[in-house]
Amino acid sequence: MREELRCALDGNELTSLDPRIYIEDIEEQIRTDTRTAGRVRGGAVLCGPMGRESLAVTLRLMIKEKDRAERARVLARVNGWAKKGWLTVSTRPWQRLYVVCTQPADGAALRWSESARLVWTALDWPYWMGAVPDSAAVSGASDAAWLCPEGTRDYYAEAELKNESGDVIDEISFFFGGGEKLAFSGLGLADGGAFRLFYDERHLLRAEADGVPVLYCLTADSQDEICLPPGRNSVIYYADGLCSGRIYARGVFE
Repeated sequence: MREELRCALDGNELTSLDPRIYIEDIEEQIRTDTRTAGRVRGGAVLCGPMGRESLAVTLRLMIKEKDRAERARVLARVNGWAKKGWLTVSTRPWQRLYVVCTQPADGAALRWSESARLVWTALDWPYWMGAVPDSAAVSGASDAAWLCPEGTRDYYAEAELKNESGDVIDEISFFFGGGEKLAFSGLGLADGGAFRLFYDERHLLRAEADGVPVLYCLTADSQDEICLPPGRNSVIYYADGLCSGRIYARGVFE
């Protein structure tokens, strides 16, 4: 029995748009940066480490409808659905990828039995991420969180903390790895307010105090982000007042 493939964008299943939609295959294509320079007496040498430029996900689908007008209507609904968002597929359970549609599905009026191809591309962050983060509860003026998300690459810690000190909190710091830190000063976080350190859909680091951006409060001796090697790692936070919340991370996959 053939396995039924599934695909969703921001939690909305493709096949829920119309029962005549059938997913034939899901393909991935990785594009790497392979810049080279000529070497003496021929050949080439790789210039720097080989990085990943993009990740394309191609969906091959069929519209099981012979009527030309009906088929065009269904394809229009597919393309209206497939703009951008968090992509999840049954071939990668518990993972997600932020994508934009770079090739809408097309089709022929007479060759109705042929497959349509729909392509999404992840450009800003071309890696699959864990759909559910590994999370550890923390509390007090300082605490340690142990994280171990499943994945194959370095991963990135995030945090949500609530001020429970009864006073304003100005300083929050995170320490990790071999002594690296991410420290904030001058936050002005009111009692009961929430501090968030997180990555957006483009994998850009954000920091907010009660919804107000505070990345400018990052101290000059801080790292650019909390990056941890695969496996179990600790993240320790300190604050100038009592807090409670969680520190978490999503696994990163090839």
